[in-house]
Amino acid sequence: MSRMSPITLTARKLLKLSGAAVVGTAVAALFAAPAFAWSATLTPAAKCADNGTVTVTWTVHNKENNWDAHFFVTGHTPAGSTVDVDQKGADLPSGHDVTFTQTGVPSETGGSVTIFVVWPRHGDKPGDHKTVKAAFEGMKCEAPSPSPSKSTGGGEEGTPTPSSTAVPPSLPVTGPNGAIYGGGAAALLVAGGTLFIVARRRRIRFEA
Repeated sequence: MSRMSPITLTARKLLKLSGAAVVGTAVAALFAAPAFAWSATLTPAAKCADNGTVTVTWTVHNKENNWDAHFFVTGHTPAGSTVDVDQKGADLPSGHDVTFTQTGVPSETGGSVTIFVVWPRHGDKPGDHKTVKAAFEGMKCEAPSPSPSKSTGGGEEGTPTPSSTAVPPSLPVTGPNGAIYGGGAAALLVAGGTLFIVARRRRIRFEA
């Protein structure tokens, strides 16, 4: 029988050692970095507000059923809108949803929100973190039309209210009508004087 040379034995040992090292590295990576599968989702739902702008309700879902997380809003567009999550962020329980709102988005204007999700370390178990970004398309919202102003006048809207004006005093009657009225008044005076004289004479005769 031919015996293997020391060089052949050394090569086989190196191959075995290399294979064991590769397998060990893969197993260690599998157990040491399980956070590669961790994930969270961000979903928008837009609707029109009463003032004609768009309000977006964002839903954050923690897909890890056994690990609580915490998230921060790191950016949003358009710049004039606001979100109701402060700089301290918000808790995101395992396997649950958390919602927040974005208000003041102009009509027919798209936008986006970016969040940073952190799964904290638990003892000797490493945590993880992830940046999640989502966008929404603009939608058309009609601004409310102004209500008609109430009329303060006495009549209906659009109908002018007649103004009360002083009636000028009547002037003395002159001309032909004045002569007629004057003649009638003189005749009445003559008739009255005549009746007075007649009555006086009859009274004097009765006494005598």
